[in-house]
Amino acid sequence: MKPFYCFYLLLVFMLSPVVNALDLSSYQDRVDEILTQSSVSPNHDNMLALSYQGIENTAMVDDMIANVQTARIPDFSLIKLIRILLNSDQYDDRILSGIEHFPYWISQGETQYQYWSENHMIMWMSSEWLLHEHFGRAPTPTLAQRLRHYLDLKVTHGFYEFNSPVYYKFTLAGLLNLADFAIDSEIKAQASLAAQKLLTQFLLFTTEAGTFAPTTGRAYTEHYRNPGNHGLIYLLTGKGNVPQNPGMDVSFLATSTLEMTPVLDSWQTQFSGQFVNGHSLGESFTLNSALNREDRAVFQWSMGGYFAPSVAEDTLWAINHYDLSDHEAFKNFAGISNGLQWFADTAATIGATFSRSSVLTGAKLNIYKHGGSALSSIDNYWGGYYGYQQWPVIAVADDVAVWPLSGNVDDWQTYRPYTANTHLPKVIQEDNLALILYWPNTELSLANTFGLGEISTEVNIYWPESEFDEWQQEGRWLVGRKGDSYVAMFRDCTDKSNGIYSCKGDRGRQMWGSFVGNAQTHGSYSAFVGVIRGSSYKESYTWNWKEWQFQYYGRITVGDKNLSYTWK
Repeated sequence: MKPFYCFYLLLVFMLSPVVNALDLSSYQDRVDEILTQSSVSPNHDNMLALSYQGIENTAMVDDMIANVQTARIPDFSLIKLIRILLNSDQYDDRILSGIEHFPYWISQGETQYQYWSENHMIMWMSSEWLLHEHFGRAPTPTLAQRLRHYLDLKVTHGFYEFNSPVYYKFTLAGLLNLADFAIDSEIKAQASLAAQKLLTQFLLFTTEAGTFAPTTGRAYTEHYRNPGNHGLIYLLTGKGNVPQNPGMDVSFLATSTLEMTPVLDSWQTQFSGQFVNGHSLGESFTLNSALNREDRAVFQWSMGGYFAPSVAEDTLWAINHYDLSDHEAFKNFAGISNGLQWFADTAATIGATFSRSSVLTGAKLNIYKHGGSALSSIDNYWGGYYGYQQWPVIAVADDVAVWPLSGNVDDWQTYRPYTANTHLPKVIQEDNLALILYWPNTELSLANTFGLGEISTEVNIYWPESEFDEWQQEGRWLVGRKGDSYVAMFRDCTDKSNGIYSCKGDRGRQMWGSFVGNAQTHGSYSAFVGVIRGSSYKESYTWNWKEWQFQYYGRITVGDKNLSYTWK
């Protein structure tokens, strides 16, 4: 696989043969279907479609205004009210009076609202910009520069919250509001390009079976337990389940005038490759050099650069400058020994174990998909470091997703910690095979010192037995079929505790693997199982006298694929 940059992703697809292109006319038919369906059971999401069609529902709008005034995270609702405001002139006075009290950017002593993650930034900035253009609201300082800079970054480098099944819809909402309603032609054009790029990458990780379960920097367990029930997939492709209640993302796109041809033309049922998402953390200083220090810190936060040594000094300065020490977003770090200044020391090797891995930019993303099968991963990403919301590897068979996860899991149905993985693996992927190695940094044993509690180094696998048409154990492999798609997971052990396949204890180093296929690539399910039975593996932990250090080696061979890695 040869890497290519996210900057070229949209261009590559636009210039590629469109043998798999989705039909624009059929897409428009689904838009009409969604608009018609929205009037059946009005709610806060499909109220966007009603206002777009000129259907009044004052009571619903009043309820949305009441909600936004009391919500802990108001911009999730604010972005919808802005769209209704610009779709229709029926509610102008109501909405404007209901949202005029918000500070649309960071103010001194803020304790609740968040303006700095990628999705929050564009929702607040786009809302303020459109209120400024259409209703004469005086903008907060540097708004125009911040907004233009944000859009340029997305168009050129892609999204930091890459492939997020949680947050993409909010980022998309902010971009579509600008694409549809901005008066400034440059902002309108850049927002349109950014929205097309976001939707194109969404389609890249969508399977022929209508499933979206990608590797990502921001997600929670529940977004992968039912990955085939996704309204946006149906709207874009006609695949998957028909949404009975169109969600926010569906309603925004169905009411948008965004040019969809380049997005639909990018669709491919088969793909295998790697690309770099974003840019390096070091490049951020050059990219953000034109911003003042306040805005530079915010953009660094948007890429997950909170306490990594190279940016921690700006973080500490901004927290003190805005007096954010009591803000909800920073309470997770309240127990850090000696305060945040400790992280500003670039020699803080121990702290780096807990801080560097929050950085999302510059990740190499691997993606293989063929029919209803998919395997995606973040290549060799912060192995051994403390994890946050990252999902470094995930495999899909039809509408069933499976993944390994480090930490203590008692019940997959209720598992939703802020930290998805207590320590991240190194993943090496080639096409439909991935080698997954775990070796937690020794500094994780100091987690209590940093207010993070005890850290479990066990590794679990989400393997929903009842969702497969058939499945079986083959030694250290779990193998399953759903429809015509197959998936296999190699485990470090064969243990099972409380219904969860889990390798517990303090073994630290663990070797896992993942392999996918389908009826087209392997023929029958029994043939796929035969390939698994013929697989081999090797694992060793040895002292390297020449380099004077221990090294962990893993190798896995399945069919004609052979992956190995030496971790030093």
